[in-house]
Amino acid sequence: MTTATLSQARELKRDRLQQLVRDVAEGNPSPDEVITRAESAGVEIDVLSKLVENYQRRQRAIADQAEIECLREEQMKLEGERKLLSDAINGLVAKQRAALEAAREPVRKLNERIESLNQKASRLRHDSTTALRETESPELNQRLDDLHKRLQPLQERIKLHESEVDRLDSAIVKTKAELSAASEIEFQTDRQRELLAAAAKRLENMRQQRRKYRQALHDDRDSLAPFEEERERLMSLKNDPMGCFAPAE
Repeated sequence: MTTATLSQARELKRDRLQQLVRDVAEGNPSPDEVITRAESAGVEIDVLSKLVENYQRRQRAIADQAEIECLREEQMKLEGERKLLSDAINGLVAKQRAALEAAREPVRKLNERIESLNQKASRLRHDSTTALRETESPELNQRLDDLHKRLQPLQERIKLHESEVDRLDSAIVKTKAELSAASEIEFQTDRQRELLAAAAKRLENMRQQRRKYRQALHDDRDSLAPFEEERERLMSLKNDPMGCFAPAE
């Protein structure tokens, strides 16, 4: 037998052995067939068992490595998505914080204006009380009474607007705290979106309320003008009651 023939025979026997190992590992042949094919391949049963065990270990290792690679790719994909969402959330939080800071300035101006209205109302009360005290004219007393009656609704509106502005300021502080808390929570996509959407909606409602109370205060300022004129007229009456009791035009 030539060298080439021996080489082919060995290669054939090796191929048969490898096929036998694969078949046994996969549970295909019967015990009798395993023995017959092992004898044909020139391998003992205990050696075949070890070969099968090694083959199975290699196959499991290959499968585990493939699964690990799939999990790694999935993890990288999820990490990328999380970074995109985290960047988007951080950007939104930054914008909301800037909006909250900007919202505080109009609230501060509203507080200043309310304080100014309170001071004017206080001066009106003082001036009207002084005028009433310094004259005993029935007509002037009646006019002062009318002034008080007209002044009272304005004072009540100012108190109401004060209360609403305080509530608005507290709501802004609370919303800012919620946004800050949302940015520090461990990444939870649904929860983050829910918190941010609710905060954005509350901010829009607060903006609408500010516009409403700003307009109301503007109207109160317009309403205050007649009281200013009336005060000047009463002061004139106080200084010269005998010459100024002409009917109002």
